[in-house]
Order: sequence, then structure tokens, then C-alpha cells
Amino acid sequence: MPGDVKSAMRSRIAVLASGGGSNLQAILEHFEWLGDRRGGDVVLVASDRADAGALERASRRGIMSTVHSTPKRPDGVKLGDVLEQHAIDLVVLAGYLKLIPSEVVANYAGRIINVHPALLPAFGGPGMYGQRVHRAAIEAGVRVSGVTVHFVDEVYDRGRIIAQWPVPVFPSDDAGTLAARVLRVEHLVFPRVVDAIASGRKVLTAPASAADAFIDARPAFTLLSHEDSRLAENIELAFGCWPSAVGRMRRIEHGVSACDSSARFDAGWTVLESGRDVDFVDRDAGVREGRDGANSQRNTRVDAGSHRQHPQARR
Repeated sequence: MPGDVKSAMRSRIAVLASGGGSNLQAILEHFEWLGDRRGGDVVLVASDRADAGALERASRRGIMSTVHSTPKRPDGVKLGDVLEQHAIDLVVLAGYLKLIPSEVVANYAGRIINVHPALLPAFGGPGMYGQRVHRAAIEAGVRVSGVTVHFVDEVYDRGRIIAQWPVPVFPSDDAGTLAARVLRVEHLVFPRVVDAIASGRKVLTAPASAADAFIDARPAFTLLSHEDSRLAENIELAFGCWPSAVGRMRRIEHGVSACDSSARFDAGWTVLESGRDVDFVDRDAGVREGRDGANSQRNTRVDAGSHRQHPQARR
């Protein structure tokens, strides 16, 4: 397929950021790794602050950037107008601290996503950003925090959860050490969710159900891999993707995209189902496990390496 046709089929993405833009950088680098398999292109970076480092990152990449107006700084172009001018399909909030105007939320319903450095609904809401979130988690005495990616609505951190990944909290942690550990996972989870939304593999549907979210609540994953490549592989398996390291040739051989929502059950790594029976299948091993889930929520994992199944405790 010619390059210009492929580009026309990709979602046009706007990234909104108030700070340095490390999540923007992670998205751009992940899209570069995906190449023509990526589901979208970042065509606009917008900020509420003229000194946001994300604007400089965009400039170095040749991406259009702008500073939009805010209630406290009404001069300038409105956010909604900027998005319309650039024919944006998907709005990605990457460290963006302002509440999205209600008219923008309405116009882009199901097409605005945000990343939050905790396991929502815990430690979210107005004023909960940056190290404030991590201090609150430590003061609450939780042993697991994490990353949440969710759709955006009119209320801070309330929208439908798309994906979550746990991160351990150690007794020796302060806000800084916990923030660094969570940010590492953000940089791996968020770009993969952005690509899934941009490519249409994950959409906002109604009514909401627990099965609509990618959630990993397994104790085994509270101890994070020391290698980013291994952690990325685990995340991709959970999201129904071929592993980065071992699956590249298989994707090429089979002509499939980087992620395939139909593979989520086959990979079996993270499936949270509620109120119905589910069979988990490992095709290579020929193993099946049924579950009576009439009044339960349960995680069941197929270990892709050894073909063993590991049922987890009821939540």
C-alpha cells in the first residue's frame, strides 16, 4: 500500500501537555518503532503554558505546536478551535493539568484519553497530579500503586478506565522514588494504549463492564522486571499484542498488526471478566479451563512460556 494512502488511514493525534513532555517522547519513540504499523501520527502538540518542555520536543521533531488560551489567559486561540483546525481524530493528555472544556469533551467523546499515575479511582480528582499523588499513596500506606489510562469526561479522572498496571510501593519509598518507578511504567503502557485507540482496536462502548478494561492485578507483577524490554513484552501480551522481542518476525510472517484485540484471550495474560463464563485457551498446549463466573470477578493467566495456567484468587 502506498505510503500516502497508509498515512491517510492513520488517526491524526493531538498531544496536550503542561510539562516536560516525557510521555510525548515515549509515544513518538514507540510510533517510530512500529513504523507503518502504527495506528496514528502525532500532528499537533498543544499546551496551556508557553514554557512547557513538550513544545520544544515537538519543535525538534518538526511537529506543529501551539499555546492555547485558558480562563486565566483568554487571549489566543481556543483549544477546541485548534483541534478543529488540525482535523484531530484523537486527543491525548500527557501530563496536561487543565480541565478539558465541556464543549471539547462533547465533540470528542470517546476520543480523549489521559494517563494518571495511580490506580484510579484511588488518588485522583482535582489537584491530584505529580508528586501529590505519590505522597498521598505513601501516606495512605498502600503497598501497590500503578498507572491508569482512561477516557476523559467532564470530571477530573472519572472517565472509563481503559488500562491499568500495578507498581509496588516499598516501605523505603518517598514521593520521588515512587514517581520514578511509576513513570517508567507510564512510558511503556501509555504509548501502547494510544496506538490501540488510534487504530480503532479499543473504543468507548456502553454499557461499561469490567471486561472492557485491560487490568492486571496479579501479585507476580507487583515486582517489576529490571529490563524495560521484558516489562514491555509483558504489557504487550496483556494487551493482546505479539511480544516485542520474539514476535517481530511472526507479525511479518503472518501479516498481522502489532496488536490484535482478538488475541487477548489467546495470549491469556490479563483478562478480567465479570458475570459470565469464560474459556481460556492455550492453542499450542491444547489446554482449556472453564469458569463459572456468575457472581465473581477473577483473573486467570496462561503462561505463554510454559503453557501452564495460574488461576488467581478472587478479588
